[in-house]
Amino acid sequence: MIKQLGQIDIPQTILDDVKNREPDRLVKHIDGATHAINVKELGEAGWNVDNFKHYDNDQCLIKEYCLDWYKDLVTDDLLTQHSLEKPKNAIVLRVDPGTFSVPHCDRFKHALRNSPELTLDDIVRLWIPLEDSEFGDAFFVGDSVLHKWRAGEVYTFDNYTIHSAANAGLHTRYTLIVYTNKTKKG
Repeated sequence: MIKQLGQIDIPQTILDDVKNREPDRLVKHIDGATHAINVKELGEAGWNVDNFKHYDNDQCLIKEYCLDWYKDLVTDDLLTQHSLEKPKNAIVLRVDPGTFSVPHCDRFKHALRNSPELTLDDIVRLWIPLEDSEFGDAFFVGDSVLHKWRAGEVYTFDNYTIHSAANAGLHTRYTLIVYTNKTKKG
């Protein structure tokens, strides 16, 4: 289930940054070990993984912008209100018209390997659109579909639910993804 946590201001500087340069990295969702793990786990959970044959790297190519200052856009007030630590990482995803992310479950293996004291339940992903939604925008989490949002709304969802996003419109969509952890009690 998608949960809205609040709203942050989106400065023009981040929009200027991502709209006026090439992405830092291209992610092909169909290639690699992570996709293979997702297919295996989703198959074990009863999903019809034979249908992954309909996905290809052209339609599922996600462009990422990776600057350290992005993580500072989430306010201390919002983090404190939801018992979250200062973010560890943030990226901006560029989803061009006609592209989408492959249905998947994130496992955060890199974060867990680098911080062995953490569990999957400790990690929190924040999904923050940089602009208001337009025709063709959709974000799927389990049985929920988010298709109307305002720039700066902060959403999250659990780490076990299948999710995907699509841009079936005529514009380019930019989404800030922020990675943080739950504050340890004690």
